[in-house]
Amino acid sequence: MAAKAISGWGVSWSKPDRRSIYDWAHEHMTLPPSYAIPGKFDVAITRPLISVFDAIQDTRIHRVRMRKPPRFGGSMIADLSIPWIICNDPGPVMWNWQSDADAKGHMKEKAWELWRSCRPFKAMLPPNRHDTLTTEIYFGPFFVVCQGANINNLQSKGIRWLFNDETWLPVWQDLYTHAEARTGDYRRTGAYKIVDVSQAGIKNDVEDANYREGTQAVWCYEAAGKVVPLDLRGGKRDDGSRWGLLWNDDAKLPSGKWSIARAIETARYSCAQTATEWPDTEGTRAEWNRTGRYVVTNENAAPGTVSFSVNGLLNYSFADLVSMKIKAMQIAEYGDMSAMRDFVQKYECRPWEEVHLSVSITTNRGGYSYADFSGGQPIDGEVHRAMTADRQHGIAQDVPHRWVEIRAYRKDGTSRQLYFGRVNTKEGMRAIQLQYHIKDRCVWQDARFEKHEVFKECVEYGWLAVFGSDQNSWTHYTKGARDADPVKVTLPYSPIQMAEVPGAARRVAYIHFNEGYFSDILANLIGGTTTGWDHPDDWSGDHQAQLLNKQKMEKRPGVFNWETVKNRPDHGFDTSKMQVCFAVMMRLLTAGSAAAPAAEQPQKPLWRDAPTRRLQDARRILPE
Repeated sequence: MAAKAISGWGVSWSKPDRRSIYDWAHEHMTLPPSYAIPGKFDVAITRPLISVFDAIQDTRIHRVRMRKPPRFGGSMIADLSIPWIICNDPGPVMWNWQSDADAKGHMKEKAWELWRSCRPFKAMLPPNRHDTLTTEIYFGPFFVVCQGANINNLQSKGIRWLFNDETWLPVWQDLYTHAEARTGDYRRTGAYKIVDVSQAGIKNDVEDANYREGTQAVWCYEAAGKVVPLDLRGGKRDDGSRWGLLWNDDAKLPSGKWSIARAIETARYSCAQTATEWPDTEGTRAEWNRTGRYVVTNENAAPGTVSFSVNGLLNYSFADLVSMKIKAMQIAEYGDMSAMRDFVQKYECRPWEEVHLSVSITTNRGGYSYADFSGGQPIDGEVHRAMTADRQHGIAQDVPHRWVEIRAYRKDGTSRQLYFGRVNTKEGMRAIQLQYHIKDRCVWQDARFEKHEVFKECVEYGWLAVFGSDQNSWTHYTKGARDADPVKVTLPYSPIQMAEVPGAARRVAYIHFNEGYFSDILANLIGGTTTGWDHPDDWSGDHQAQLLNKQKMEKRPGVFNWETVKNRPDHGFDTSKMQVCFAVMMRLLTAGSAAAPAAEQPQKPLWRDAPTRRLQDARRILPE
């Protein structure tokens, strides 16, 4: 213990090491096996980080923003900088993650393993305060705290060094100003630093506003003596030829789909200005890394503020990028833009711009009438049909009623609306259900109004009760392909839940679903982004009007919500939104960025992916 005390005393009074952070880290730190490339840190492997580390050390710069793809070493910026700070330029350090659990997980799995390899840092650690679960370390008058971003954690502490992780996430939209305020004590002397590392978010959100405030330096490479931005988006030259990430036209199949295998086989990158083509090799990425440098694109940056951007071309193979992009394109054809949004934000490293601020109807009539199917006749290729009901209490002298929609689906996700109208009673709904030959569990009724009455009706007839929610996703468990261990997945709807109903012999089945997610898909379907969401030639005027009475509004920068146009009914939008959820759950449409196009999926309904303890109930109540 005495030897350690003497060693720590010597380090604390030693002259600060003014070498660069990366040179200092190369000498003193060894990346553990939990990092992709373990061993001595070598900044030459990821040269775009050099400028970020230099900006962190530069006393003239107070705000550093890094926009990067996944797995680019973003968290390693703080991992390496914090020990250097403690040993060479000490002051209170705060590192904010999206949650306390994420902060603890990173500290346990990576940070502590790395920091223990650093002898100067380890020598300064106080006794009994550096086990693998510790997220707060006190060095006398200053400290390091690693924590989740929440209002309680972002109060009271004065911070000199502030690191923020993934500022594109919703949690940051209201909390960023609280985190920034923690540096107030040190602003008076200009001795503060804020470092944000994140993927791109949504246009005008916190991440985007902060990035645009800075220098907006873009990673460029050299080709034929020219400095060219490395741009994953691509585009057209004056002669009509394309540049960017390319693959052959013969990868398109007769069906109009892309052959991913052929696209990967022919994938290459064409230089924007020189028509030079780069093959999909590690040598290509190494060359872009070796010859590249940042070029500032915003000469009017705020004083003391720099921002950097690099995209997925530097650390992902063309094969991976092409595969992800084609899958995103195919999913978008079904009206679900989530996979394309993920690709743009994570790999192109550009903010996503929401475009559906209001609903527009451009879908064509389907060449049929309501009467053609009023007897329950199937459409060509039909595999499922559903009935959805939005329950209303009635206003003024009106009586309680429901708006009901029926739609029939084919295996490829295309569908036809067969009915839309107002129904006053449960008996009326039941009669329409039987008239159109709809299975009991394919009748969904919104349960947000008169929940207990809805539950009684659903128990009586075997229907499903449905709740719209602001929650983004729910955890499901399904069996793995090779073993019996449950696999956890997140989906935009809940597993089927069961609830007791007083006086009823059976329990009621119900689900929750994310309203915003399915509203986005619906807006794309009826707005002409995709095809196959058909309506009859005598399409109900009530339904058209109610679809138009919903708008997506920007409530605050980067945050959008679907809102009802004031004093106008929107029940048809709600019934159609539930229809989209039904189609996704039955794997007729897609379910988020992790899903392949519906036509390529097995047809077992996703709603069978309930937690193990509920599987028996789920199997008993679902249609075959």
